[in-house]
Amino acid sequence: MKPILFHLFSYPIPSHGIFYLLGSTAALIWGYYEGRRCGLDPNKILDIGFWIAIVMIVGSRLTFVAIYPELFTEDPLRVFRIWEGGMVLYGGVAGSIIASLVVIKVLNMPVGKAADVVTQSGVLGLAIGRTGCLFAGCCYGRPTEAPWCISYTDHAALAYRLVGDKCLHPTPIYSALWLFFVFALLVWLSRRKSFPGRETWCFFLVYPVGRFIIEFYRGDPRGFFLEPYLSRLFAPFLEHQTYSLMPAGGFYHAPYLSTSQLISVPVFILAAAGYFISARRAKQ
Repeated sequence: MKPILFHLFSYPIPSHGIFYLLGSTAALIWGYYEGRRCGLDPNKILDIGFWIAIVMIVGSRLTFVAIYPELFTEDPLRVFRIWEGGMVLYGGVAGSIIASLVVIKVLNMPVGKAADVVTQSGVLGLAIGRTGCLFAGCCYGRPTEAPWCISYTDHAALAYRLVGDKCLHPTPIYSALWLFFVFALLVWLSRRKSFPGRETWCFFLVYPVGRFIIEFYRGDPRGFFLEPYLSRLFAPFLEHQTYSLMPAGGFYHAPYLSTSQLISVPVFILAAAGYFISARRAKQ
């Protein structure tokens, strides 16, 4: 693929950044019109989106740095080179939740209704941004002989630098397709009368399921916890789960759930509880 999409006045323009820009733009446009459809001030939705776009990058990057601090000890400025890969989606989502709730309160907007619009827009932006991972060569999959496997041949791609030109699962595409499906589901739900906040709770119910499954097919360096209980429960599925070593490269097996898989479990449980409580209060 092409980590560097093109050069502008000899300055490299990373493809990941372009897709993030396209995703952010699409999210803001959707949020503007969806907010107006829901009777919200669309300009306030744009204000929320602006802060979320910033916090998403910072939160995703800082979470990765916290997991792999040894990668930045010799060259601390590498923290800012996000086009080289190294983002954790859940870290960005966590920061975005806090930022959006603060801005919604400051702007005196209805929390549930505004959160639903922001969630829809954010999922659309994430789906487009995930496509950029395919070009950047990050978030790549484990080796496979499936007919749809892909090989990275660009020497600047993270996948090539760590595992060579092996044929891999196109997990960035799996993730993008799942996010587009979740976006379509949330839009469908938003057209049916229910309680404010339903789409937001549904996102945190549905997304972790797909993320948990896709992680089994990934092979990039994404971290794991030496957690024996849940890992033992899912042991049959972990037999082929692989990770890459950074900075040495190469695949190795670890019979533990990845960081994102372990986070997905409590996220799903808390979302189920939140959905049930919110639905019950709406009925009352």
